[in-house]
Amino acid sequence: MSRLLEVAIAAHPATWRERYAEAVRGTLLDVADDAGGRIPVSETLPLALRGLWMRARRSVAFWGGLVVIAILVASALTTPLFFFEQSTTWYAIVLNDGLQFALLVLGLLGAWAGARSRREGITGAAPRLRRFAVDLLPPLAATAVGYVAAFVVLCLRFGLPFAAWSTLLVVLAQAAVVLAAIAIGQMSGAVLPRAIAVFVAPAAVAIFLIQLFSRQSPLMVSRWDFYSGIAYEVNASPAIRVTITCIVVLAVALLAAALRPLWLRIAPVLVIVAVAAAVWFFPQQYIAEPAYVPRAESELICSDEEPVLCLWPEQDAAYGDRVRAQMADAYATAVDLGLPVDDAAPRSVVRYGLTGISVQEGVSGDLNPADAGMGMSGLGPDNLVNAYAWSMLFGRWTGAGGDDESKQLIYSIAILLGGSVDTNGPETTMPDFGIRLLEPAVVPDEDEARAIVERWLSEGVNGVSAPS
Repeated sequence: MSRLLEVAIAAHPATWRERYAEAVRGTLLDVADDAGGRIPVSETLPLALRGLWMRARRSVAFWGGLVVIAILVASALTTPLFFFEQSTTWYAIVLNDGLQFALLVLGLLGAWAGARSRREGITGAAPRLRRFAVDLLPPLAATAVGYVAAFVVLCLRFGLPFAAWSTLLVVLAQAAVVLAAIAIGQMSGAVLPRAIAVFVAPAAVAIFLIQLFSRQSPLMVSRWDFYSGIAYEVNASPAIRVTITCIVVLAVALLAAALRPLWLRIAPVLVIVAVAAAVWFFPQQYIAEPAYVPRAESELICSDEEPVLCLWPEQDAAYGDRVRAQMADAYATAVDLGLPVDDAAPRSVVRYGLTGISVQEGVSGDLNPADAGMGMSGLGPDNLVNAYAWSMLFGRWTGAGGDDESKQLIYSIAILLGGSVDTNGPETTMPDFGIRLLEPAVVPDEDEARAIVERWLSEGVNGVSAPS
C-alpha cells in the first residue's frame, strides 16, 4: 500500500512535494499503523485526485484541452438535422467541421510546450525526444476524448451508424493531421520566444491546412474526393496523400526537437516552408481528379415483394429488417389511402433510395427521384419515407404558385405514411431536393394531413395537379 501512497504524492506538483510530502507521508503511515498496516483507499484516492487537480489547474494543456473538447462537441451538436448518410465513415467526416478549428488550438498548445522545453535547456537527443513525446500526450488525449464524445453526440442525435471499413482511413488521416498540427506548434516554440510562438503557431497551422485544402484534401473541405457515398467505391488516394504529408511534417519536427543548436533547428522549419511554397505554385492540372466508380449492382440485396427495396450488405446487416418493415407499412398505408403507388416514381424511390441505383438504365440526375442515378444513396431509414412521399408528386407540379400548399402536401403525405417528425421535421431541408419544409406552427396534424391529401386526390391543390 505504500506504493499507492507514493503514487498519490507523486501526482502533486514538485513545489507541493518539497513542502508537504514528508508530513503527509508520516500522517498516512500513522493511519496505516492504526488500520493494521493498510492505508485506506479512501485516503490515497482523494489525495491523488487533489494532486492531479493541482497540476491541471496550472496547466495550459489542461485548459486548452477543455477548449478542444468543447469545440468538437459543439460542432456535433450543431450539425444540421440531415446529412448525407448513416455510416461510420460519414459520421467521422462530419467531425472535421469542428476538428479544423480545434487544430488551431492544438498548434498553440504545441508552441507553448515547445517554448517551455527550449527554455529548460534539456541536453541530449534522446531526452529531448522523450520530452517531445511527453508534450504530445495531453493535447492528443484531449482530442481523443473530444472526438469520442462528439461521435457519441452524433449517435444520440441520428442513431447508431452502420460500420464502413473506409472509416479507418478517415480516422488515420485525422490522427495524422492532429499530430502534424501539434508538431508545427512544437517547431514554432523550439525556435521562437513563447510570446511570438503562440501567435505564429496557429497561423502556421492554418497555412498548412490551406495547403491541404488547395491540394484537394478530402478531409477538411473536399470530402467528396475521398467518399461520395456508399454507392461508390472509396477513392483512398487522397486520404493516403494527406497521411503521408502529415507524417513527413512529424518527422521533420522530431528532427528539429533532437537538434540542439538553434541554427540547426531552424533548418528543418525552412525546409517545410520551401516545400510548402513549391506545392503552393504546383500547377493544379497535375493533380488528378477523383474517379467515382460505382459499386457492382450484384452486391445489392433486394426484397422479393412490393415495395422492392435494395440495400448494400452493410446496410442490410445494420437495419435491413427494420427499414423493410417500415417501407412495407408505408406502402400498405399508401395503397389504403389511394395514393399513386403504382407510378414509376414511388417505385423508383423505394428501389434505390438507400442504394443509389436507378431503375432506368443510363439515366442520372440530381433532383428527379424517378430518374436520378446515385444521388440518394445515403438516405437513412428515417429519411426514406419522406423521400417516398415527395416522389408521389413528381411530374404533377403545375409550375405556378402554391408553394406553401405544395410543401404542405408533401409533409401531409409523409405524416400519413409514418414519416418521422423528430428527425425530418419542418426545420430541415428535404434530402437532396433543397425544399424547405414548413415552420412548426403550420405543420398539419394527422386529421388535417388526411384532409389535404384527400383534396389533392380528388381535385388537386394549388401548385400540384391531382393524379390522373
